[in-house]
Amino acid sequence: GQNGNPYRIYDEAGNQLDPVAAGVEVGMSLWGENWNGVNSGAGGQEADPIITAIAGDTLILSQLVEFANTGGAPGDKINIGYTNTIHRYEIDTNIVTLLVRGSFLNFHQDFRIYGINLIDDLLFWTDNRNQPRKINVSLANPTSLITPVHYVNEDQISVAKYYPYETPLVLKQTIREITAGTQDAVRKGYSLTMTDTTGINIGDIVTGFPDQQESELWEVIYIDPGVSVTIYNNFKDGSAGQTPGTYTSPSTIDIT
Repeated sequence: GQNGNPYRIYDEAGNQLDPVAAGVEVGMSLWGENWNGVNSGAGGQEADPIITAIAGDTLILSQLVEFANTGGAPGDKINIGYTNTIHRYEIDTNIVTLLVRGSFLNFHQDFRIYGINLIDDLLFWTDNRNQPRKINVSLANPTSLITPVHYVNEDQISVAKYYPYETPLVLKQTIREITAGTQDAVRKGYSLTMTDTTGINIGDIVTGFPDQQESELWEVIYIDPGVSVTIYNNFKDGSAGQTPGTYTSPSTIDIT
C-alpha cells in the first residue's frame, strides 16, 4: 500500500493482486499492525477505513491511511474483510479508539442502531436484530489492542443471561488440617490423617491441595471418626504417582 488514494494490494511474494479476484468487495474494512509504525487503534490509524470503491487493480478507501513504508511491494501487512467493531469517539480530541471487534457482534447494515444509552461506563444498545447488549467502555480495550480480548463472546455482552441448566447447590465449607496422607491400605483411594472429622460427610468434595489440577475432583468415600478420611478421584485413585496434588504435612484443606 501507499499513502493517499488509491491503494494497491500485494501478496507476500510482492506480486500485485487483482482485488476482485482476491475476493475483496466494497464495504470491507482494513485493519493491521503497522499503520504509521503502530497498531491500528493505538495512535496510528485509529479508525478502520472502509473500501468505498474498486477501480481496476486499486482500492479507494473512506479515509487516508498512513503506512510506515513508502509504498509498493512489500509494503505493510494488512487485513481486509468484513468486520464487526465498536469504537469510542472523543469529541474534544477527535480520537477514535477501538473497543470491541468480533463476528459475535452480528451487526448488519439493514439493522441500524438507534437505541443507545451510556450510563457511567456502561454502554447499552439494541438494533432490533440481536437481543439487547451492554459493554463497559472503560474495560473493553484499555491498552488499545488491535484485537481486543476483554469481550470475545455473545454471553459476555448480552443483557439477558441464560437460565441455569443445573439445579443450584448450597455448599458449606469445612476447613481441616491434615497431618499425613497415604494410599488407603484397604480401599481404593487416598487416606488423609486428621484429628477432627466433624462436619465431614460421605460425598463431600475435597480441595485446596497445592498444584491440584482442575480434573482432580476428590470425593470423601470413607470416614474413620477422629482418625482419617479417605478420598477418591475417578482420574487419580491415590495410588503411587496418583496423589492429590503436592503438599507438605501439616496442610489445610477445604471440604464442601
